[in-house]
Amino acid sequence: MTKHFDVIIVGLGPVGTLLTLLLNQAGIKVLGIDKDINIFPLPRAANIDDEGLRIMQRVNLESAYSDHSSNPSGAIFTDKNLNRLSGMDLPDDFYTGNGWLPTYFFWQPYADKTIREFLLNSGTTISLGTELLSFSQNSEIVELNTYNSESEKECKYTSRYLIGADGASSLVRKLCGIRLESIGYDKDWIVVDVETNDDHDLGNYAIQVCDPDRMTTFIPFPKPFKRWEFLLLDDEDKHEMMKERKVRELIGPWLESEKYKVIRSASYRFHSVLAKNFQKEKVFLVGDSAHQGPPFMGQGMMSGYRDAINLYWKLNFVLKKSFPENILKTYNVERRPHAQFIVEGSAAIGKLMEAYSIGSRDDTIDEIPEEVINRGYGSFRIPGLEKGILFNQSSCNNPLIGELFPQPIQFHNTKIKERNDKILGDDFSILSKIDINIKKRESIFLNKINAKFIILKDKEIKENQWLSMFMQSSDTYIVRPDRYVFGATTKDISFSDLLTDLQSQLEV
Repeated sequence: MTKHFDVIIVGLGPVGTLLTLLLNQAGIKVLGIDKDINIFPLPRAANIDDEGLRIMQRVNLESAYSDHSSNPSGAIFTDKNLNRLSGMDLPDDFYTGNGWLPTYFFWQPYADKTIREFLLNSGTTISLGTELLSFSQNSEIVELNTYNSESEKECKYTSRYLIGADGASSLVRKLCGIRLESIGYDKDWIVVDVETNDDHDLGNYAIQVCDPDRMTTFIPFPKPFKRWEFLLLDDEDKHEMMKERKVRELIGPWLESEKYKVIRSASYRFHSVLAKNFQKEKVFLVGDSAHQGPPFMGQGMMSGYRDAINLYWKLNFVLKKSFPENILKTYNVERRPHAQFIVEGSAAIGKLMEAYSIGSRDDTIDEIPEEVINRGYGSFRIPGLEKGILFNQSSCNNPLIGELFPQPIQFHNTKIKERNDKILGDDFSILSKIDINIKKRESIFLNKINAKFIILKDKEIKENQWLSMFMQSSDTYIVRPDRYVFGATTKDISFSDLLTDLQSQLEV
């Protein structure tokens, strides 16, 4: 008998798991499948940022990362002698508008274990050891053929929508015939993770070493773990370079052999590629199946989390609130340009490393154009949305439209006492410092989208610099379920204007 679901997600890595949990939490009948039974035991992702932890609050899993993380002092480019060339410093008490520090390095095996245990106990329908074989779709459903390695049986499923969260080699993407476009950075690197003892002084900066003989990256994971990434040279054999003897030669200038043990060494080809489209009819791509960049910006997993939260609320509105399918087309409109910025920014850091390295060899390091340097860590400011479900479908007329609205925070003696994002609810929210007169026809629509009204008090605004900045710019905001600003009132734009535009976009 064929089992039917609203949504089937192929791949239960971090991004697929997050999307599965979000949909299940919304009461959507979702199935998550993964060809592997157990989580991957070694670290791959290294970084989660403030927005990522805010997203994880939605499923009460922010501690899976915050409990197993450390905060870097910054990220810098150096010459081969570790003399600083450029970079950025991160104060240890700077909380962003999302209510968290800007960035965290975490140990993925610990985080993944916590998240998988949560998934298994969430009541979500999952099928591990299940591999996708093929699928077909029509205007009504997607039909999947799968194989389960434990039962050794094939099984058919149907769903209204299919999500490919199955990684860089995504079968979902291939079966859709969606090609990858190269952004222009492809290099082979050796990644080495180690466990150290306490007898070292490696510092707390992420370091991009611009050595003309071999570019290197150092990542200060939370104690006792550390990571190095070494560029593989043209005449080197990756299998030979992954042997422990060679690995210890590479780490030798940093740390004596007796002060660490190698956990793993692996060869990766750092790509910068983007799927031509993130959607084909009833099938969507998220995470690495849609975009892959070199790890220099630390935003690979984060881009996938942004995919998940964006697609989740739109599927929720279609499946649970009976809005037209057309709003799903904005997933590609909103996410692809955003992901492209991240992929290009990550590649730009690699290219700046090369420029510094070549300049160091040729004694022309001072001649590197300023725009190249700025496109390095200067690109760390993650942009908002430019087009999509935004007032007038664009952010160009108001710089705060398309930006993330600050998380309401409760402070005690300047320290964060409580993060209160939950007061915004799971759907649209209206935040204002004044009372709003709602018309009857507006009330009907607001009930349909389950909008929450929050009147902010002066004290709440004044003690949060981010809220204060936003509320000085406008009296009232409509905030989307993913916390991006849909629109804001001005002297020329009323709340009714905003609501009329939102209704026209959601009910197309």
